[in-house]
Amino acid sequence: MAAEYLDVEIRVGIWAVDIVMAVGRGAALDTEMADALRAAGAVYSAMLGGLYPEFLARRCDIWLYRLAQAIQKYGLIAPEELLNNLICREFEEIGEALVRAQSSPVMRYWLWQQHGQPMSLVM
Repeated sequence: MAAEYLDVEIRVGIWAVDIVMAVGRGAALDTEMADALRAAGAVYSAMLGGLYPEFLARRCDIWLYRLAQAIQKYGLIAPEELLNNLICREFEEIGEALVRAQSSPVMRYWLWQQHGQPMSLVM
């Protein structure tokens, strides 16, 4: 399982290149990022044994922010609203609570870096 985790962490840059190329060919950025988020989320979920949905949402939110930063290196901007919408769509109430608690993906990332698991969610 640790190998899959490392693969997801390493693949952020690879996914970014794939997404930028797909968008260049006419694919929708939100669809491409949602597909990558679901794939990464499946690995994290398997590692957690399907448990801890709040932690899974937080972990995927951080991963998605890293993906957006990697995409930005190639000149493609993923707006905050897109990141928030993807988290809300993928994680429903938990995602909505996460975004409601802190609407800025940059701040959520910073809090994660500072505390590992920032603030509890109010649903």
